[in-house]
Amino acid sequence: MTPIQQLMLGVGAKKKTYVDDVFSTFAYTGTGSARSINNGINLSGEGGLTWFKRRDGSYSNVLVDTVRGAGNTKAISSESTNAEGVHSSLHNITSFNNNGFTIGVPSSTDIINQTDISMANWTFRKAPGFFDVVTYTGTGSNTTIAHSLGSVPGCILIKCTSAGFNWRVYHRGANSGVNPANYGLSLNTAAAEADNATYFNDTLPTSTHFTIGTNSTVNSNGSTYVAYIFAHDDQSLGENENASVIKCGTFTGNGTSGGKDIDLGWEPQWVLMKASDTGNAWAIIDCIRGSNGQAAERLMPSSSSNSTVVGNYNNYAIQVTSTGFTMMSDDEGGGNGNGNNYIYVAIRRPDGYVGKQYGAGEGTSVFAMDTGNSSSTIPAFDSGFAGDFATWRTPAAQGNWNITARLIGNHVLSGNLNAAEQDESDGQTNFDSSLGFGAGGGFQTSSSQAWMWKRHAGFDVVTYNGTGSQKNINHSLNKVPEMMWVKIRSRTGHWTVYHKDMHQGYGSGNNYNFYMHLNEENARVAGDNQRWAAAPTSSVFTVGTSDNTNKSGHTLMAMLFASVDGISKVGYFTGNGSNSGPSITTGFSPRFIIVKAASVADKPWLVFDTLRGIASGADARLTLDTNAAQTTSTDWLDTTSTGFDITFNSSNINSSGEEYIYYAHA
Repeated sequence: MTPIQQLMLGVGAKKKTYVDDVFSTFAYTGTGSARSINNGINLSGEGGLTWFKRRDGSYSNVLVDTVRGAGNTKAISSESTNAEGVHSSLHNITSFNNNGFTIGVPSSTDIINQTDISMANWTFRKAPGFFDVVTYTGTGSNTTIAHSLGSVPGCILIKCTSAGFNWRVYHRGANSGVNPANYGLSLNTAAAEADNATYFNDTLPTSTHFTIGTNSTVNSNGSTYVAYIFAHDDQSLGENENASVIKCGTFTGNGTSGGKDIDLGWEPQWVLMKASDTGNAWAIIDCIRGSNGQAAERLMPSSSSNSTVVGNYNNYAIQVTSTGFTMMSDDEGGGNGNGNNYIYVAIRRPDGYVGKQYGAGEGTSVFAMDTGNSSSTIPAFDSGFAGDFATWRTPAAQGNWNITARLIGNHVLSGNLNAAEQDESDGQTNFDSSLGFGAGGGFQTSSSQAWMWKRHAGFDVVTYNGTGSQKNINHSLNKVPEMMWVKIRSRTGHWTVYHKDMHQGYGSGNNYNFYMHLNEENARVAGDNQRWAAAPTSSVFTVGTSDNTNKSGHTLMAMLFASVDGISKVGYFTGNGSNSGPSITTGFSPRFIIVKAASVADKPWLVFDTLRGIASGADARLTLDTNAAQTTSTDWLDTTSTGFDITFNSSNINSSGEEYIYYAHA
């Protein structure tokens, strides 16, 4: 059988591994009842580790892995020297599943599923190039232990499971990366690294083995141990099987607020960090709980303490970027002490390169609409996924389009205004859920509605700092953006729109020379390369010198949209001036549609969706550029199984010979 025949029959075909397959951050609220956590990680088939930490109180970190098994006698705690099972009441995981794990009915001392408690969970799946779990029995003599990473480990966490020894940590960045196998750290303490060759026998790990010395914390004769092994920069995952999703690195702090950039080459979603040369606590920061440049919600493997209060100077203030993260603190405890050596393990967020590839029938996995739950329950709006961008308003009443993104934290912009962003302190911009968006603030009534997007190959959010000079901005779609919205955040300025078809019918010229304003009814403007200085590519978009897209010294945000078969479509049509208007093919039945006249002035951005109603009769219509309440008096369009039909002769949507741009989502 030829390789082509094997591929056609699925025989011997290798399944691609994406970061969504091997790692999950899952924030949840305890129910007090048996429940399954569906995080998309195949623990029963592939194996791995799941790590819990209660966020709203001083309770132990709980680590359980598939190699040692489920059941409440297998838990170990990262802040404790205790052997497994000493905290037998810490958890009640009853099974590992092909999409997560199941928690049983909690006991009175169970700390991972009591009613209304706030929990963070991180799950790591065994996979070559990412993570492995190994158990072994100590011999008391120098020895090597086999692993299955297929690449050289960057970090190893070891715990004796049968006796009360300290955790021991190998990291390739210990001692600033100089002879790191001669050093070890303790995960359960804040102590600085120790120069001791008996931990790892002063021998670097290889792609098949790691070495342990005679120290009892890693190799007491007859004692049992578990090792959690993290890869470093293995180029074998993602859509093209050539991408890195984890890096174990080091940097030297410079003591400058906002002045230390760590270049990973991609945007992280989870970071474990410690100053290796001084006695500061370990910190875990993830994008679900917040890493947006303010004081991050830090949880500590070396402490049972709850999340550090936001605003405390000792928080690790991290601003994630499209290529890594920036340390925003200027002190040792905040992760950027001048001259201190820091080690980290960083895991890449899902994106168009390494994230799951969504296709036909999966539109609800990346885009959702919901009305408020009329309660204080988190989330206020259900999406079924951890969203990255949201807009919300009350459709039936006058009100602004509120817009926010996970990357900008508790800030909100108005889509129909040119105003600067505003701080939001009552939870309205809360992305602190793996299943939805928003909390508190009074906007969660059933009369309010949210539209929510997840970043993937068809949508991305990027934040950047303006320079006033032409510059490339990295993005992670892994395809050319077809529509972009850019807004200057820190001062007034129009929402600037790029659309690949905005120039249709105009004549010669580059399509990137055209722009519109999202917050205005203007027609396309041509011959301007100050907004967009070059055509976007599959890795960057280029901004010119305009204040609205690149004001020096100011922060900006960009939303990028692209067509994905069966999911989303960016396109255009030409009006025919009749009530039997053009029929537009998207390849799916859309749930959400934006239409804007490109060649006609003073026409609104029309918004339709199936939650509010697209019917054979009158449709519920909103306008992105105004705060007007929706109208329900006109039959504008009808959806079909493969797109939508224009059903109204109006210059807003169907003037004869005029061009209209659109965006549609399944």
